[in-house]
Amino acid sequence: MKRLLQLLAAVLLVGGVAGPARALTLGLGIDPAQSSLTPQVGAPASLSGTLSLELGALPPLGANTTFDVVALAASGGGLSIGLDDDLASPGLGVLFTDGTFLIPSLHLEVDGLDLTVTNVAGTFGPAAACGGALCLETGFDVDPGGPEGVITIEVVAAVPEPRMLALLGLASVPFLRRASLSFPRRVSLSFPRRVSLSFLRRGGRS
Repeated sequence: MKRLLQLLAAVLLVGGVAGPARALTLGLGIDPAQSSLTPQVGAPASLSGTLSLELGALPPLGANTTFDVVALAASGGGLSIGLDDDLASPGLGVLFTDGTFLIPSLHLEVDGLDLTVTNVAGTFGPAAACGGALCLETGFDVDPGGPEGVITIEVVAAVPEPRMLALLGLASVPFLRRASLSFPRRVSLSFPRRVSLSFLRRGGRS
């Protein structure tokens, strides 16, 4: 019962399931086993960290909608990568119905240096790379101006709680049905036997 209340509270925190016009913010973990930094000069390194997306409408893949990277904290190969916080929407783009996205101008801060990457494209949806969970995949180049030259960045990031998406109603979207969004069997939503409902008998029938 406690677990059920926690899950319902989480739904309320992200805006509930009242309608398709509500925005949804998702946190993703960058997979260091599949994400990397590859410089022109020097050895490649894995990339790890987190990012957050804000989708302009629910369900996210039911129609074209805004696709906004609102937070980014990543590191690898001695570099730290984040968003340019001096701008209001440094990672604003569009998510299309086929699961592809485009960010016309991604404004980053790489080791304190402000850089703009144009036409960042990728995919967002259930993917084998993330075990069938909702997954962001993209790649782009940056040039911090150091001896390493241009750095190619590959990112694979997954939503860590697919069962929360099921609560939000996203499993009803045909494109998302291929993902496993069911609750694990160990989660019990039935009332424990120790809960007594005898007070109903005392009140009589209405």
